[in-house]
Amino acid sequence: IYDDRFLWTKGPMAALVVFGDFSVILTDFEWHVICRQVLDFKVNVSSIQTVKLLFKHDFLVIPVKESCEPAYISAMSVNTSKLVFNLSVTYPERPDIMKDFHICQGPTFASNEKKLFDQSSFISWVEMHRILGVSHITMYNYTIPKDWYKALWYYHSKGIIDIYQTGPINDNDFYVYRQQHMHISECMYRNMYRFKWTLAIDLDELILPRQAWNYSDLMNEIAQYYK
Repeated sequence: IYDDRFLWTKGPMAALVVFGDFSVILTDFEWHVICRQVLDFKVNVSSIQTVKLLFKHDFLVIPVKESCEPAYISAMSVNTSKLVFNLSVTYPERPDIMKDFHICQGPTFASNEKKLFDQSSFISWVEMHRILGVSHITMYNYTIPKDWYKALWYYHSKGIIDIYQTGPINDNDFYVYRQQHMHISECMYRNMYRFKWTLAIDLDELILPRQAWNYSDLMNEIAQYYK
């Protein structure tokens, strides 16, 4: 994901934020950024930052030259000279008007969620959040139950839900609970210019205000309290 806020680099230089489970040694690879201007520049490995999320999952921050509009990031093995991966760069949407509330929901598994939720329960979860002020939900499909498809595609057609395919995921990794932190972080970057507030909420969770009627009123009360 392209980030031009200059948070990660010194001086007027943007960065590419690459999410993944990086157990690799950076110096084992030759890193390249391919620009939209059909330019290719090699990245100095010492300039790449490895940022820890919770427990072991990381993301890489790769500086980008001011003259480059990045289109792809690629890595080649130093030992074999073979291409390891070539990823297209995502540019976050920049609408003229930011909406208020958005949900980032981690990878959805049929093996667990189907025992707790059928399609009607999923619809109730979505509609309750819409009543509270959420205008959009981002989901990541690992194995979403088939009986949810009709509702999912309805909400997708209305612009309420975006859904992205994910996997494979390490089911045995107890500490990071199926890499949900990585997905939620990617979701927040993807939508950082579209919404003022992002809720990281699972399918069995709901933030219900005690006094306020919706999330906008709740945030106004919080702002007044800490003013």
